[in-house]
Amino acid sequence: MCAAPGGKTSHIADLMKNSGVLFANDANIARCRAIIGNLHRLGVNNAIVSNLNAEEYAKVSERSRYFVM
Repeated sequence: MCAAPGGKTSHIADLMKNSGVLFANDANIARCRAIIGNLHRLGVNNAIVSNLNAEEYAKVSERSRYFVM
């Protein structure tokens, strides 16, 4: 589960017209910082960035398996 550097995340945010809630996850903290920087630079404000491995992420939400891209 690697969302960095944020290209797909920012594109989906644009398709969502920066509304709703978008979750982006990367297991590497340095890559998470890159995502946050890029989303901030692009004006994305509907994203939540997390730093979890796949096992931890599955525990956070039972439905997460349906939304992973």
